Amino acid sequence: DRNGRLLVPTDRGLYRQTPDGWQVISAAQGLLTSSTFAALEDREGSIWTGMQGAGPVRWVGDRAWESWTKTEGLSNEIIWDIRRDSAGALWVGTDGGLNRMAPGGKQWRVWTETDGLGGNRVRAVALGPGHQVWAGSSPGGLARLNSRTGKITRYGPREGYTGERVNNLLLDSKHRLWVSTREGLFRSTPVTGAIQFERLRPAGTDDGELFFELLEDWRGRIWVCGTRGLARLFHGKWRRYTTADGLRSNLVGYVTEDEKGAIWIGYRAGAGVSRLTFPRGGIQAENFDQRNGLSSDNSVSLGVDARGRVWVGSDNGADVYDGSRWKRYGQADGLIWDDCDGSSFLAEPDGSVWIGTSRGLSRFRSEEHTSELQSH
Repeated sequence: DRNGRLLVPTDRGLYRQTPDGWQVISAAQGLLTSSTFAALEDREGSIWTGMQGAGPVRWVGDRAWESWTKTEGLSNEIIWDIRRDSAGALWVGTDGGLNRMAPGGKQWRVWTETDGLGGNRVRAVALGPGHQVWAGSSPGGLARLNSRTGKITRYGPREGYTGERVNNLLLDSKHRLWVSTREGLFRSTPVTGAIQFERLRPAGTDDGELFFELLEDWRGRIWVCGTRGLARLFHGKWRRYTTADGLRSNLVGYVTEDEKGAIWIGYRAGAGVSRLTFPRGGIQAENFDQRNGLSSDNSVSLGVDARGRVWVGSDNGADVYDGSRWKRYGQADGLIWDDCDGSSFLAEPDGSVWIGTSRGLSRFRSEEHTSELQSH
């Protein structure tokens, strides 16, 4: 190609030479089949690949998107949570355990039940001080890994924690760990010392409420998504927001804060997303769905990137809002799979974003190329 990298078609995919070794592009990365017979880079920089029995495809987004699957060493391709620690390591919760990629590394290190985790389905990850990595499993409860020593400690009724199916974790500014589960909402004492948990009961809750994503905003307010609406804790007082306040549904699953301080929520009821502002102590909801920009009403993740754009993951790819219009990214653009997974989003300071799907992990790096593997 124009950079002097050798392209080698094989029956296991298209191999491309890079300074770090050979990169393989196969069915795991989105090709129609792994068996390739020809390769050519055109004048626009797009790579064309001839497929056995599947015709030619054009790979346009190779500089914008990259993806990881079992082929690249992930223990499982269903991705639930993504975190980056202060040392630069990437942590990924999957259906097959907790995965770690060292900075600049090529191989994944995996922890599972056999290493001491409560369960292999790691739905949530939180990073604490002193090499702490918290993993919430569903089922399996809560465990803490010391990433330096490899020691895993599990938490249960003795510490006041009785959840079994973890949905989300949050380490707040006071170093307290919040755990949302299908069995209740829990908060720890500061994780810098001996840890004990208490069960919290937000306003309007009951013993049957399920809790999902958690957020601490720039003012220190804690937001809790649940099946009875959106709860907020501020200065020790709970406030509950429901359909009576303009929400589309009380089944609230996802929450993020944009650069202007607005709170965005996603529903677990196929009701799209809402942008919440609070003028003069009240609440105002601006709703988005397929009728005004979203590609699907089934939101499964929310996040804001370094440029202030809001990302909504769904069962039909990812929609991005720049403040005036929506833009969709899907498989045709380089996303490994259109079915995104719950709460599986990470924004990096360099403007790139990570998106977890039910078929692997994708990273979007730039705006230069936005289409991948378009069949012709």
